[in-house]
Amino acid sequence: MNAIEMTNVNKTLGNFSMNNLNLVLPTGCIMGLVGKNGAGKTTLIKLILGITKADSGDITVLGCDIKKHFKYTKQYIGYVPDSGMFDENYTLIKINNLMGGIYREWDEGLFFDYAKRFSLPLDQKIKEFSKGMKSKLSIMTAICHGAKLLIMDEPTTGLDPVVRDEIVNIIFDFTREEDCSVLISSHIVSDLEKLCDYICLVDNGSIKFTEEKDEILEKYAIYNCPEDRYDSIPKESVLSVEDTNYGLRLILDKGKLGGLTLETEKPTLEDVIIHMIRE
Repeated sequence: MNAIEMTNVNKTLGNFSMNNLNLVLPTGCIMGLVGKNGAGKTTLIKLILGITKADSGDITVLGCDIKKHFKYTKQYIGYVPDSGMFDENYTLIKINNLMGGIYREWDEGLFFDYAKRFSLPLDQKIKEFSKGMKSKLSIMTAICHGAKLLIMDEPTTGLDPVVRDEIVNIIFDFTREEDCSVLISSHIVSDLEKLCDYICLVDNGSIKFTEEKDEILEKYAIYNCPEDRYDSIPKESVLSVEDTNYGLRLILDKGKLGGLTLETEKPTLEDVIIHMIRE
């Protein structure tokens, strides 16, 4: 059973369309969604959550068709939106009482354990929390009702590196259970490089590719090329060219070099993704 399966999903919202979406997130894995603002990442997430209804196609979450079993699946999906989830006047005590009434598997003990771990005061209003404290609250609330799938929309945006690292560790802790999976949208590719098993590129309402992160990093290479050597490089292997003060910086598809041996460097995920998004 896969955590998420989307098959030929289509959705039109005004002048924007999501077309022929096909996506598989295997159980126990972490997938990162990348793409420009307005590419369709949030709409894709809302389709999976059932917040937005697809015009056609099939979506299965945790083995269940979301159209037929929405009430069941939502019990086991933890959602972390890019903005706050609760009234700013709520306290953690009120949130615990509220969530306990909504979710049949709400784990009060785990919720208060997280609060202690993150030094979150129980009786202080959320509006007095820092951005980092609010982010931790959103994530722990999403986890504490027995979630098997965590869906996160830009959870680390605007946070300092220390808090971002803490959140990365929370996600790792969550996926230690083999049946727990994560779909995370983020502009911070360095976080995705630490976390993800798969990367999905969304652009202009379509999924351009979904590949294993390690395969992406193995497939491409950086070559610092003297300008007088550029004509000897097979052009079909060149993904991008950057003119620097020391020559040309190329991102190459190693499989298309035709046996040519070069002294290359391993790219970061950010190197490759930035190129893909520009293209």
